[in-house]
Amino acid sequence: MLARLGYDPNGALYKAAGTVTTDMFSTGVFEKRTRTFEDNSDYLALATGINEARGLGARRTNIFDLLDLPNVVNYLAVARITSENDDVWANMSLYRDTLGDKLWRIIPFDLNLSWDSFFTATTRASTAPSRRPTTPAKATPSMAVRRF
Repeated sequence: MLARLGYDPNGALYKAAGTVTTDMFSTGVFEKRTRTFEDNSDYLALATGINEARGLGARRTNIFDLLDLPNVVNYLAVARITSENDDVWANMSLYRDTLGDKLWRIIPFDLNLSWDSFFTATTRASTAPSRRPTTPAKATPSMAVRRF
């Protein structure tokens, strides 16, 4: 996957990074997928650097120094436009170009709750009534695009 995206496969990939906190909270299964011979100190440096306990000036500096901002802004814009409703809980991987520019990037995965789908404890992922296909045919990605 990393090579397909144009990323160095020798970088650090964290699956289900979720909320990027020092306790590594995720409703998914937080897992370091590459560079497993190292500890999580790179992730902890990011989580500590952008933590709300830091002053605003320090957080701003760290965001500019640690994150690939065009990647993050593009991700956030597309995730909100597509109504990705499950990303910050567990369905977001973080990648760090460890041997290159050392910046962190977001890689989305498991996009089943996009395009206005939702999930609650009593329902499975389903399409919101305002966006349900009007035909009995199975919804496909091309149908979702046509509806907008």
